[in-house]
Amino acid sequence: MLYSNMPQSRADFHYSMPRYPTPYAARRQSGLTLIELLVVISIVAILSAIAVPSFVSTTQKYRTTSEANSFFVDLQFARSEAIRRGENIVICASTNGTSCSGTTSWQGGWITGTDPAAGAITVLRKQAAFSGTDKLTSSVSSVLFNRDGFTSGLGATSVVFQVQTSTAVAAATQCVSLSSVGRQKKGCSQ
Repeated sequence: MLYSNMPQSRADFHYSMPRYPTPYAARRQSGLTLIELLVVISIVAILSAIAVPSFVSTTQKYRTTSEANSFFVDLQFARSEAIRRGENIVICASTNGTSCSGTTSWQGGWITGTDPAAGAITVLRKQAAFSGTDKLTSSVSSVLFNRDGFTSGLGATSVVFQVQTSTAVAAATQCVSLSSVGRQKKGCSQ
């Protein structure tokens, strides 16, 4: 037989043909072109320009929420301690952690303790100052809970404590309100 390499049937023909590289496959190179690299860099720049401001505002909101929650929990603690002990408990702004400062800016920290009118204040819990530039403000410098859990000295109104970022971003502002009956509520809606 003269042609021994030739396929014997039509089914064998496809597999027996030698494969030669196409001209395109011979020119294929690995790596990126300058245009592809510039397109990728511009897409990354656009996405980061969109994401970074959103990330900053989200971080501010989580931070102020955490600070407001910390204050809310300390208000609940002061009220429950007043009821449990059967005596007046005060929560007040404090910059040194041992005595009330008398200021309405609470971001310097606050303390929870026994009523200072009964003598020296015994600190039960203290909160350090905020680490950032956030502000916690109110119209009062202290809140006194009596043995029934009611607030004393607030009258018939409620007091709002506001946690704001230094630039007062509305979306990041958090509020804690306290009624004259000692009920605490989170949220800035009045």
